[in-house]
Amino acid sequence: MEDLWPDPYKFVGSVNDSETDRLIGTGVLIEPNLVLTAAHVSEAKEELVWIESDGDEICISEVIYHPEHIENFYSHHDIAILILEHDSDEIPVELIDLKNDLITKRMSLTTVGHGHAIKRYSNPGVFWYYGRLISKPQFMVMLPLKASIWFGDSGGAVLTRENKLIGIMCYFSATGGRIFENGCASIEYYKDWIEEIKNERLLERMDK
Repeated sequence: MEDLWPDPYKFVGSVNDSETDRLIGTGVLIEPNLVLTAAHVSEAKEELVWIESDGDEICISEVIYHPEHIENFYSHHDIAILILEHDSDEIPVELIDLKNDLITKRMSLTTVGHGHAIKRYSNPGVFWYYGRLISKPQFMVMLPLKASIWFGDSGGAVLTRENKLIGIMCYFSATGGRIFENGCASIEYYKDWIEEIKNERLLERMDK
């Protein structure tokens, strides 16, 4: 993993405890006032703050969980959208386009998160796309060839070569002390729900 300086992924920020400033996880800006993250990140504390790479801090006013999410049950629907108190001045990430973007097995992926409390991104060839689970299509699996995700990476971005968001980091699986799989919330699966929330919030802003 490479340290970020200068930061080419300004749409990725950290989610912190607003009282202690302790890092809880990572999030991805998908609209000026909406951040996508793993549900278990936002479950950790009630008072949260979004911190961007330039040091800007924005309080999180509301958390929207997927309607099928079950609290403390991370293997189900581990995804949430954070509502910021005011707009960020960063450019949001572009979501993968299911109609026009080609998704293939073994395609190279880039992860961006705050593992070990340092914002970092993975080098080419470290992670690659394996597929979605038949039993749990909401998860996208990527194989860690040379590294893995760590504490603080949860909620971070999984990006294609074109820097389009394809997944949100959620979990890792290990056996014999060796990590063999990283699981991510699939943007393919959740795209309709994400767009629904984005449209609802846009209408609310227009009504104000």
